[in-house]
Amino acid sequence: VVGLVLSSNNLSGFIPLEIGALESCTEIKLQDNSISGSIPPEISRLTKLRTFQANSNSISGPIPDTIGDLKELEHISVQENQLFGPIPQSIGNATNLVDIFAQINQLSGPLPTTLGNLVNLQELFLEQNELTGVVPVECAAMTSLRNLWLSKNSFTGGMNTFCNADIRLQLFYADCLGTSFPETPPQVECECCTICCNEDRDCLPNN
Repeated sequence: VVGLVLSSNNLSGFIPLEIGALESCTEIKLQDNSISGSIPPEISRLTKLRTFQANSNSISGPIPDTIGDLKELEHISVQENQLFGPIPQSIGNATNLVDIFAQINQLSGPLPTTLGNLVNLQELFLEQNELTGVVPVECAAMTSLRNLWLSKNSFTGGMNTFCNADIRLQLFYADCLGTSFPETPPQVECECCTICCNEDRDCLPNN
């Protein structure tokens, strides 16, 4: 089996541990189903995997630490699930990643410093999670980034790590908009954000 494409099939139940036996698989597409349970760590055995799409399900639990073993992985889509816990440091080992879509989950903790290893990453969507802390300075090395969505989280400090001449962002969403009633300052500072949002979920162009 080189591809497992089962999207939009009203599937339910868990992703079986036996998925690790599909060692020749290059793509898994399970999006738009009713799959629950967690992402099994056995997925790390799929060393040829390039695409993993499991968005729009009811998958919970953490992103497995073994994600970094997928050295050929280019595309991750796990948005609109119930994933929680930190983004593992091991993700920085998957240096072929081009896009990560993990918005609308319950991911928490700071961004891992190893994100700076993802020099091929073009799209990083992490909006509407429970992420905290400051942006690691290592992220300045992510020079292929074009679209970055970090809004609707609980980051602090500045986002200007991404505001350097080597990163040419086309869209950058962050919580850099204050509120008027009551008046509160922006959650983060950002010079190069294209869209600023606030805790009321209002978003405006950053002039």
